[in-house]
Amino acid sequence: MLAGIVGSIIVVSLGGPPPIIMFCFSVSAVLFDLLMSASRHKIRGSVYSMLIASVATVLSAYAAGVLVGILFIPSNGLIWALTIWGGTHVVGGVFTLALTLPLIAALEKANVRKILGEAQ
Repeated sequence: MLAGIVGSIIVVSLGGPPPIIMFCFSVSAVLFDLLMSASRHKIRGSVYSMLIASVATVLSAYAAGVLVGILFIPSNGLIWALTIWGGTHVVGGVFTLALTLPLIAALEKANVRKILGEAQ
């Protein structure tokens, strides 16, 4: 759970995006980690595992979008944050899933864990 927070601190200290955006990322990362704990942070080829990863990705992306909309651009209002900002972040999360889940499934099928020394 600390990986997102530590990563955010490192990025901000290196002169990355404004801290308010990194705060939104940190909240999203903690939410993602909490949701991924349902599958012990392991993404396998099973339907359950893919469903957990999908829900975690979409919900954490939505949370980040809403926070950015509320904190970074408050002049647009709450409805804008809940629909436009949250929605566009969800679309990005869905694109991410469309690209990464087939890749993860292919790596699982190729038994990449054995190469990395994580054989079961």
